[in-house]
Amino acid sequence: MAIPIKKRVKGAVDLAFSIAGELIKAATFKKIIAYAPDPFTGAIVNVYGTASVNYLPLSFSSQDADGVSIVYGDEKWLVKATDLAAIAPIPFSGDWFEIGGVRYDVRAALLDPTESLWTFQIRRTIPTPGAAGPADDWGDLTAFTSNEAWGDLALADSADDWNVLTPAGIGPSDDWGDLTAFSSNEAWGDLALADSFDDWSVNV
Repeated sequence: MAIPIKKRVKGAVDLAFSIAGELIKAATFKKIIAYAPDPFTGAIVNVYGTASVNYLPLSFSSQDADGVSIVYGDEKWLVKATDLAAIAPIPFSGDWFEIGGVRYDVRAALLDPTESLWTFQIRRTIPTPGAAGPADDWGDLTAFTSNEAWGDLALADSADDWNVLTPAGIGPSDDWGDLTAFSSNEAWGDLALADSFDDWSVNV
């Protein structure tokens, strides 16, 4: 009489995940399953297949990590096959998981012979810093042309850069304390002679 291996293995997997309890974590599996034209723009867009899964995270041994196929920091995730039964084509390298907006790439995927358990090699994706827009430049060391440059160490061409270390090309009424002479009655603290009767703090 044949032994129902698949049934027994599936029961063992279900039991193991039940016993693991607090070690089990949740994630969303994602893969591109098709490409289709956007009905409004005509551009080709990705069509995604997704599935909510529970996984058991494990570590690779130092003997497993060869520095090429498996690197330090890679993880081994075990996922019940029933969680991914609706995904087609089946999972493979290039798919990914997401947890709280963080992406974890599938580097390898293996389904056991009884089709009860997936074993994934996972590598966390480190986001590449993107180019900052004008409103994101808060204190560069280079000149900036936006009124958001609050404290550059180089010349700025905006009247809103109040902390430049070199004289900026600003209007007469905005010169509050240059180290050079100023010809406006708004120069309230120059260290050189000003030609206005309103310069009350000159030193010469």
